[in-house]
Amino acid sequence: MQLRRAGLAGLLLGAVVLAGAPPAAATATGTIAGHVTTATGEPSAGTTVRIYPEENEEPLAETETDAAGAYRFDGLAAESYVLAFDPTDGPDQFHHQKPQIWEADKIVVTEGAVTTVDEQLLPTGVITGQIRDAAGNGVPDLRIIATSADHPATESDTTDADGRYRIVVWEGPHFVSFEPTADVHQVQYVPGKLDRADATRFEVPVGGEVVADDTLLGTGSLTGRLSTADGTPVADAWVNASTATGSNGAGAYTDEEGEFTISRLLAGTYRVAFWYSDEDVQYYRGKLDASDADPVVVQADQQTRITDSLVATGTVRIRAVDADTGTAVADFCVEEQCSDGTGSLTITGLQSQPRRFQVTVPGGGYFGASTGQVTPVPGETVEVTVKLQRMARITTTVVDRATGQPLAGVCLVAVPLRDPRLPDPGTYRNCSDSTGRAAVDTLRPGSYTLFADPVNAAGHGRQWVGPRGGTGDQRAAAVVQVGGGATVAGPTVRLDRAGTISGRVTDRGTGAPIANVNIHLFGYHPEEGQAVGWTDADGRYQVTGLGPYAWPLFFHRQGRPGQWSGGVPDRHDADRIRVTAGGTSTYHHSMRPGVEVRGDIRDQDGELIYLDHLLVHNYDSGDVLGYAEAIDGRYRLPALGGQRIFFSYSLYRGGEYYTGPHVQCASTRPTGTGQPTAYPVPRSGTLTANLVVCTD
Repeated sequence: MQLRRAGLAGLLLGAVVLAGAPPAAATATGTIAGHVTTATGEPSAGTTVRIYPEENEEPLAETETDAAGAYRFDGLAAESYVLAFDPTDGPDQFHHQKPQIWEADKIVVTEGAVTTVDEQLLPTGVITGQIRDAAGNGVPDLRIIATSADHPATESDTTDADGRYRIVVWEGPHFVSFEPTADVHQVQYVPGKLDRADATRFEVPVGGEVVADDTLLGTGSLTGRLSTADGTPVADAWVNASTATGSNGAGAYTDEEGEFTISRLLAGTYRVAFWYSDEDVQYYRGKLDASDADPVVVQADQQTRITDSLVATGTVRIRAVDADTGTAVADFCVEEQCSDGTGSLTITGLQSQPRRFQVTVPGGGYFGASTGQVTPVPGETVEVTVKLQRMARITTTVVDRATGQPLAGVCLVAVPLRDPRLPDPGTYRNCSDSTGRAAVDTLRPGSYTLFADPVNAAGHGRQWVGPRGGTGDQRAAAVVQVGGGATVAGPTVRLDRAGTISGRVTDRGTGAPIANVNIHLFGYHPEEGQAVGWTDADGRYQVTGLGPYAWPLFFHRQGRPGQWSGGVPDRHDADRIRVTAGGTSTYHHSMRPGVEVRGDIRDQDGELIYLDHLLVHNYDSGDVLGYAEAIDGRYRLPALGGQRIFFSYSLYRGGEYYTGPHVQCASTRPTGTGQPTAYPVPRSGTLTANLVVCTD
């Protein structure tokens, strides 16, 4: 991972004082200092050292080590940092001896103290070689990339006038690649391969050198025609030629005659795919599965021509019915096609391969649903019936508890008993009118509690709605049961006047204040909900607008384990802070350190996959405690020890979304079913949890 080096706060040799910071001797700041040595233990002079805030890829400052390998950063706020080390001849690394910034150990600065951070550079070797053209001449100005086979780190060099290059890399296996032809964004892997799976793994020994020479692949062209089964040209189809792994290729659209030309393809063997609709793809020749495709060989300085016709298609007729009564739902849609009041929708021209159709009802009233997997049959019509669940609603009245007068502008959220989520107040839609009446709609059958947020009822406090008044504990809230399509009367919402909680958040180990901690009434979610407070530079916070009850608070800061008041992972075990109407209660929280949870995320075939998001939950309450970005199929996040956790995720792959609690799956078990897999977190050390997500 290459990091941006712009925006440096300052640059001095030997020591850096951050701009605007007080002297290091002042107790408001601290220092990081240390020595850098080579892999063999000698001082590493001239190594660039950069310091980053814990959650930022823009460095605060950089410096260079002196002749003794020493460096120093003064004037640092008492927060967490990451250090990068860039030697004059070798790859960057991060403390302690990590190849990527997201793997780096966090360094906590203490006020008035010097934190010593020494680093030894990882052992390296060298990859050298020469790149020639077909005539045997060296090719200049080619960017050569060496990629580690063990992690996503890369190093590069540009060939000289004779086509020679030299790259210093960490010891271990590497692949070497380059783009041989200008304006053709295809990669050639040494020696002469289009796919990394076929390339040589160059084992680089410590202090040694390996040679990776290669000759440029030539280019040819691929032309052809695509038609229907009766010979009619297929226009505007995307024709893509790629390697067996689906990468490193090029493509073109068919014209009105179904003709296409892909020029300047690197010589090699390709798999050709014809995308003739948003979802439908066919492979050469007449194959519906990529693994069955006939290979196409493109030779240098030659034109290869292919023709193909679309396979016969089938039809699916979809009907929608009420899940409870079985009566027909007259109006529904599948993507842009609708039934137009007929209660039936016929979709033609479908390949004979499994697919799902998502049924929605315009104007609401019913929840959308999937047909499940349907396989069209060529020349036939497959009949499918999908059951739609009616939406339920809860009605209530909102009043001032003291006067009994109706209150307008109080917004209600129906919350499940497990893993409650609070949406952003800007998206609230179920709020009381001038008579105090309110309704929460679009509910699925189930059990709910109500949360009241007086967004436009000044002076009143938030509450969980209890049977006869408010509470700060969801377990004491009234439970409302709703069935499909039913309208149920909920308890009257009686609002009290608001109070405040204020305090300070500090590090339990050092006592230093922690800035940028978000405070929540619910568990944390990166895309849902909104913090009700946050800490300033001195760790101080204030939460206003709370009803006069006993409340638990959740404290979250990226890079630290999410935790409830009292330093516990489970909301139901948290300390509860008593709020008084019109008063301010004080609660100071010292954040506990956590255990690092890390691992790989793979599909059922063992391939690393990228997730849209990965959330970690407390297993007993279901509350979200934090999240991680699954970069290159790897993640890491902190969690308090001594609890059980589970994961949930969102993945878009192959035109479908896979989402829900993570179940450690076998290849025959569909994703998102059954109980989530529980992982006990040790009280110290590291938890490695490698996740497998089924997508077939």
